[in-house]
Formats: sequence, C-alpha cells, structure tokens
Amino acid sequence: MLKIENVTKEYSSGVFGTKHIKAVDDVSFSIAPKERVGLVGESGCGKSTLARIVGRLLLPSSGRITFYGEDILNMKRKDVKHFRTHVQTIFQNPQQSFSPRMKLYDTIAEPLIIHKLVKNKAEETDRIREAMAQVGLTEDIFTRYPHEISGGQAQRLAIMRILMLKPKLRVEF
Repeated sequence: MLKIENVTKEYSSGVFGTKHIKAVDDVSFSIAPKERVGLVGESGCGKSTLARIVGRLLLPSSGRITFYGEDILNMKRKDVKHFRTHVQTIFQNPQQSFSPRMKLYDTIAEPLIIHKLVKNKAEETDRIREAMAQVGLTEDIFTRYPHEISGGQAQRLAIMRILMLKPKLRVEF
C-alpha cells in the first residue's frame, strides 16, 4: 500500500544556510494493507517529520514515496486532495488541528464538505451524530469552541473526524 524509499529531509540553518541538519536520513520501509507499523525513537529523531512527509504535509529533500504504486511526491494539486481522502493524519496535540474561531460542529463537518461525502445538511448531521455516538460524545459539544473542551474530548473528536472519511491509511503522531 505504502512504500517509502530512501527518504531524507534536510533543513538549512546558520549564516546563509550553510549548515544542513538532517531531520530524516535515508529512511526506507513499506506498509501492506491492514498492517500496522510503529516508529520508535528518541525525541527529535524525525518521527513527526516523517509522519508529515507521509501525509504530504511536508515534502522531503530526497527519496520516493508511493501509495498503491502512485508517486505521491509529484502529484498535481487536485490529486493531492484526492490522496488526502485516503491518507489522514491524527496529530499528537489535537487542539492544534481545530480552528479557535470555528465551533466544533463546523470543524467536524469540514472534511465531509471538502471531500463531498454528504449530499445535504441533514445527511451531514446524521453522519456526525452517528460518529459522535461511536466515540462517546454528545451533541452539546456541537456549539462549543475548542478551548471549551478537555484534551480527551479533543482527541476523540480528532479521531472521529478522520474515521468519518474511512481512510485507507491513518498516520498518528
């Protein structure tokens, strides 16, 4: 399903960008459908950088990544949008994935609308209610803002929002 070959991510720093720091250095592995892979390493070793690269939130300096045989690094913008319906990222701090200016209902509904997965507002609300019940949340959360919920509620909302899309690959970090 996913094949990562010789992926490296370098950042330039120092005067005139003369110093190069490798956040990810020559990483290769593959993931088959229904397989789970965990990356373990000390803080700062590049796990989150690699997760962002896999989700195509960040481009590597070099290497190749294919998803079901398709090169994800050279995709056109419209293809990246389609790719992201199949590969979803759950962030370590879910509060950062919610807009502080949007009510939680709107934040939850946004992926359904962007990826055109619902036909109307009634279908949207039904899907959200069903998903909320699965993660143990109630509708009173609809009118709240992200700062008004606990970290556990935020984590369940982030997971729920992604699972509603039924991705083929979940990247969690």
